[in-house]
Amino acid sequence: MRLRLKEFWPTFSRREGKDTPRLFVSDEVIDFLRERSVASPTQETGGILMGFHEGRNIRVVKASDAGPNARRSSCGFLRDTSYCQAALNEEYARSGADYVGEWHTHVIDLRGPSNGDLGTLAGLVLDTDYSFPSFSMLLVVVGHGSAEILGYIATAIATGDHELSVAVSPVTVEAIQPRR
Repeated sequence: MRLRLKEFWPTFSRREGKDTPRLFVSDEVIDFLRERSVASPTQETGGILMGFHEGRNIRVVKASDAGPNARRSSCGFLRDTSYCQAALNEEYARSGADYVGEWHTHVIDLRGPSNGDLGTLAGLVLDTDYSFPSFSMLLVVVGHGSAEILGYIATAIATGDHELSVAVSPVTVEAIQPRR
């Protein structure tokens, strides 16, 4: 069976819906993102998110930084793929956590995903090598010594006979509750 993409460009929702997956993030990850983001106030930085899919919901337990060979500017960054892969391999061996998302900063006044961000999310969700039920992005808006963390989840949606579209929705970043 061959999938035909109805539209490559994802739709972007402005609000959470009742069917939107949930995004749970550990306090350690939140602290790590704030620390790394505030330390790079003029150039974007980022990395990968590691954790677990729970149905379409995502639980993030670890994040990498961009790596020593990352390329950064005020309006974009490319992570050090080898470095992030090694971080993922190590965390997977330690805890079973897998690749569940990306994070990066915006150091210019842009409080939502850029067109490039949306294209990246669509490409990852539709990549058959991954088969993600959902994929997360944490966007950290940096300014005046502070870092605001915004959450997004991308999902593939069947829109017809062998057709897919991608929805990117803002989500509340929820704290991981201790297991009982």
